[in-house]
Amino acid sequence: MLSSSRIRVLLWIFCAMFVVNGYAQNVRAWLKTLDDNRELYNAYNDSIFIIKDQEKWTEFIQRHSAVNHEIYETNRKIIKQIKNYFGSDSIVAPHASYNELYEGLKEYSKKGIDPYIGVDLYKILERYYKSGKCPTDECFLPRVYQQLTLYYYNIARLSKDSADGNRAYEYSKRCFDPKLDSLPGSAESRFVQLANQRNFAFWRTGSQTLEELDKSVKLFQEYVNNDSLVEEAGFSPQNIEYYQKLIDTYDEALIRNVYMHDSTYMQKERADSIMLNILARNRKKKEETSVIQLYRNYDMMILLGEMTIDTARDWAIRLYNSQWEHKYGSGRITPTELKEFVEQEYSMFYFNDLSSQSFDKKRALVLRLCHDVEDVYSRRMDQQTDLRYVGYLQQLVTYRRVTKYLTPKERIDFLNKLFVATQITTYAHSVHVGILSRYIVEAIAEQSPELLVGMLDCADTTAVRENRKRLGQHIYDAALYHDLGKNDIAPIVYNDYRPLYDEEFALIKKHSELALQYLDLAPQLAQFRDHALGHHKWYDGTRGYPEWYDNTKSPYRTLVDILTICDCLQAATERVGRNYKRKKNLDMLMEEFRRDAGTRYNPDIVHFIDSHPEVKQKLNESVENDWRFIYFDIYSHYLQQ
Repeated sequence: MLSSSRIRVLLWIFCAMFVVNGYAQNVRAWLKTLDDNRELYNAYNDSIFIIKDQEKWTEFIQRHSAVNHEIYETNRKIIKQIKNYFGSDSIVAPHASYNELYEGLKEYSKKGIDPYIGVDLYKILERYYKSGKCPTDECFLPRVYQQLTLYYYNIARLSKDSADGNRAYEYSKRCFDPKLDSLPGSAESRFVQLANQRNFAFWRTGSQTLEELDKSVKLFQEYVNNDSLVEEAGFSPQNIEYYQKLIDTYDEALIRNVYMHDSTYMQKERADSIMLNILARNRKKKEETSVIQLYRNYDMMILLGEMTIDTARDWAIRLYNSQWEHKYGSGRITPTELKEFVEQEYSMFYFNDLSSQSFDKKRALVLRLCHDVEDVYSRRMDQQTDLRYVGYLQQLVTYRRVTKYLTPKERIDFLNKLFVATQITTYAHSVHVGILSRYIVEAIAEQSPELLVGMLDCADTTAVRENRKRLGQHIYDAALYHDLGKNDIAPIVYNDYRPLYDEEFALIKKHSELALQYLDLAPQLAQFRDHALGHHKWYDGTRGYPEWYDNTKSPYRTLVDILTICDCLQAATERVGRNYKRKKNLDMLMEEFRRDAGTRYNPDIVHFIDSHPEVKQKLNESVENDWRFIYFDIYSHYLQQ
């Protein structure tokens, strides 16, 4: 008969085995849930621009928010469970669980995984595979390095931080460590890295020199010609044909990505020789030439003097019209199609600007192209892992070959339409902040005008009262554009399907400064510089961001202080669109405002709200009800068209 102590030990072992096996199975299930949630998240986002009925669209926005909240909570728990189970700095899980994590991530990554989750989870595998506790035949360290290269590169594209680009390049180089030779996936990962380098991935981030790039392309050719390496990598003839094509067209990529980007990188004689060879090769092609290739041919022919800019413009317009008619003029636009479309737009703007046509004709074409961009952006598929549309927006809106032909109002309209198409909830937030701010400013101007003396050149209380509407309109317009910088980090702002990482919060803190490039587009926007820079600074100037900006010296200081309070008020009481924090009510917010009055918030504004019950009542009604009218209005002005 077993003793009670022996029974307890056996039960403990049994339970431990059950837990371990259960968790090993749960890892795949957790990742599958993350994948399913992404599909659901993307499906809802993609539906935003499909619904044509205004009332149904507004109701959908609320339902969309509720689903996002559920996805957010589920994903938060899953990521926490995975991190807790595998530990943070030691190997605590059994080998079977790491296998499940690897296999699950391999499946998860096929459809695209957001880079921050990718880094977070693949780092767990990197730690395990480097620990020496994994059997060699199941140590997939090369493939882990391959994935970490990809995710750090995507983060670098978003952050525009050279440190992230260098991390990506460092992981790319690790794939060539001789110590990995005997590990599964070693040859495959090296082929992939050489292909990435050939595509100028690391040259664009400033991590790789052209000399290093040339060497990697030569090594790439050696790999493709090495039958044993090809066999080890398990590549099909189609794979090798694709890789050989990358090598064969390296000279063309060199012209496009280097010489046309900055001609000082290459002597003109060498560039001309390369372009002549490319054109001769392209003319011998039997297969149909792609549209993008035709535009690139025009570029090279212009540089070589074989074609005039005016001829290129005429040919490009005919080509563009045919493409618009059968490919881009209707239906949903995938990320790949958006990339192709924008590349054509750049060529069109370039040919148009340099042509000898009259200013009016150039302007007419620019207006037409901008309208097409707005249309395509409103029909783009919103995919969680796609980052390219953010860069396109910034480049198109600020492109000199576009802005020089638009009036200030047209530049603002172009910006607004892409802003809405890129991130509806941020635009709606800005509108709501404007409504709240305008109400407070006009109430202060009427009841406590002394608080606004000096604002917008109002020298005394009489001037403040007389300019009540002007002050209100100013703060409303300022609110519309205070978050413009989020256009550059939209994928992070929209990461409401999971909690944000610290690195993402660090990027979000840059949005105040990133707004400046957009505020330079028109004189009407330039006056809101202090509002964009100051709305996350503390009243006393001691904290907040950006650190270098001194909000206490701003001539708009009191107006910016009101914007800050309303920004916090709207974000904390948000009914749709944001998942960063739990929704609060006005009474809870007022307690925080009182507590931090004099340090974080302007004490005079807090006291004014607190001492006027009718103002608090109006604010409370707005945060509870106005979101519906705001989304209804957005639909009328931007989507119904």
